[in-house]
Amino acid sequence: MVVPLSRGQRKRRLAADRIRRKQDLTSYIGKGILEKKRKKISSLKRLKDLELEIRNVELENNINNSTKLLKKSLTRRTREKEKKESLRQMKNILNYPKFISNPFETMKTHLINSIELERDRSNIVNREDYNKKDRNTRNKVKKTIVKRKSAK
Repeated sequence: MVVPLSRGQRKRRLAADRIRRKQDLTSYIGKGILEKKRKKISSLKRLKDLELEIRNVELENNINNSTKLLKKSLTRRTREKEKKESLRQMKNILNYPKFISNPFETMKTHLINSIELERDRSNIVNREDYNKKDRNTRNKVKKTIVKRKSAK
């Protein structure tokens, strides 16, 4: 047998239901907001990962030009010095006999030489890294051989 609720009990139950619905709504909205934030954060993490990869690639490309990475904005005086230096170099280039006789061939030769020089520099760096790795593995092999001999 079901006993009917009194007027006060019904009011309290309705008030509790209203509060529960509000809490459910706020939690539902809160979940949506949290989900949006998670998506935004995950996309930002992906962007950060991409940024790190780009920086790594830039650093690898600029190993020999590390001073350029450390440069701050130039002062007026240093800009003037660089401008004078570049003008002096340009005058020297324009007065260079081979450039006067055949400018395109001279520029082509210069570019080829520059590319080869850069390639040689990168090969030297790669070879040094390889030798370091090779040295480390050789040392590990020597240590294991010495340990085996001492175990006998």
